Amino acid sequence: MNEEDPEVISDFYVYVHKDSRTGIPFYVGKGRGNRAYDCKLRAAGWREVVDELHGDYDVEIVNNNLLERDAYELEADLIFKLGKKCDGNGPLINRTDGGKNELGNIGICIKVPALQEAYDKTTCIILKGTERKEFAHTLAQALKLKLAEIANIYEDNIEDEVYEDIEIIIGSLEDEVKEFSRQRISCKDICFALGETIEDLEYILESEEIDKKQTLLFIKEAIEELTLMRNKISYKKE
Repeated sequence: MNEEDPEVISDFYVYVHKDSRTGIPFYVGKGRGNRAYDCKLRAAGWREVVDELHGDYDVEIVNNNLLERDAYELEADLIFKLGKKCDGNGPLINRTDGGKNELGNIGICIKVPALQEAYDKTTCIILKGTERKEFAHTLAQALKLKLAEIANIYEDNIEDEVYEDIEIIIGSLEDEVKEFSRQRISCKDICFALGETIEDLEYILESEEIDKKQTLLFIKEAIEELTLMRNKISYKKE
């Protein structure tokens, strides 16, 4: 039985659907074969827009002959640049930030309005397959080492408030990484969680009275390492 390997097949492409009258894009997708021109297997939101346009829309192939992972990256990049209606920053009716693994994720539960706004503004690159597994493994190992380091610093006083705060912050991120590796939360979720962890550590650095110089160094190094990890999957806003 021969199965196509998306890592070597390079006939994927990224396309945009546009209003023929105005040229304004309303949908970005990734596909192969006749996918860009298919009108049947579409979500209700897409059909509503096309009905409003009386079927008068254009199809633009942005790039083709791509590996699937490259198609996903370009799709996510275009969605970010053009913006989505549901985020209030663009014309696209896309409901996700792009990428197969981003569909159906349970996601991080956010109840605080200010944090929800920060989450909505989080943008990321979509990691799939091996890339996702490698990122999750690298991050999990880094957090495991960090927890061991801070435990070693406070081995004589594990009830210290600073130690407890740091352990909770890093431990919470470790839990999110486990969910991410199981594909139960999205790349956007883990990118946001990394950002929140960095901010929490920066808050301790600025506001807590830290008696141990080792802790100051530990927090600074942790922030630096986590920032590097976050930068691997986050888009930079121009």
